[in-house]
Amino acid sequence: MRVRRYRAGGAQAPVVALVDGDSLGTVDGSSVARDLGVPLLAVMLPPRRDDCALRLRVFTMARELPLSLEAAWAARAALDGDVVVELGVTGTRVGVRDGLFVADVPRPVLEGRPVDDPAAAARALGIDPSVLDPEAPVRTGSCGLGVLVVPVLGHAAGRAARLDATAWAAFVGKAKLVGALVASTATPRLDATFVPAPGAGDGWAPALAMVPWALARGPSGGDALHEDVSLRTLNGGAARFSLSRDGTGAWRAEASVVSVD
Repeated sequence: MRVRRYRAGGAQAPVVALVDGDSLGTVDGSSVARDLGVPLLAVMLPPRRDDCALRLRVFTMARELPLSLEAAWAARAALDGDVVVELGVTGTRVGVRDGLFVADVPRPVLEGRPVDDPAAAARALGIDPSVLDPEAPVRTGSCGLGVLVVPVLGHAAGRAARLDATAWAAFVGKAKLVGALVASTATPRLDATFVPAPGAGDGWAPALAMVPWALARGPSGGDALHEDVSLRTLNGGAARFSLSRDGTGAWRAEASVVSVD
């Protein structure tokens, strides 16, 4: 099995291991990710869509993810020329501009109303309810996997978030959420922390796709067309990238990508 490893978003960004699908066979992708010790495994396969050059299946050590911009960036780093990558049900265009890797950001699918008890959501994450952003309600959203989005007023709240498993289970109930994106929309950049739910693994692709929505809903951003973002996980992983929005409301993300082999 040929394995190529990349980091998208800086030296602390999660490693994406890229492998050819024919070398994987019938082996479960999550077990290969565990064997390799990588947070993300991207498997390159023939596309099912006519408008895509290849299909990616993306696995954490615990589950398959429906999408991953990091995986799309890694695939572009391994190929020649701009490509449209099939991720789940989306076609994601990825290319290189001025030395940065650029990708479309799939549009989140949001539920129709805020959560009923935002204070309970905050307490489940070890956050004082007083720092919740009153202009941006706590909501659940989905990019194939459910994520709780918690807008807060300062960077410190997200960095201090720690999930209380008992309080989280009581708050979530039967809802299937892989974790929470605690997002401060204070300028000069959006600072977000992904807090995984118990057993969710270390994948943060759904959180990455929810960042544009968190940005647009916050006080810095209903009209923001460009923003620098810092996204981190509790295990020390971190990525820096930028987001921009065009006149149609579509978002794209830019990041540096480096090979670690």
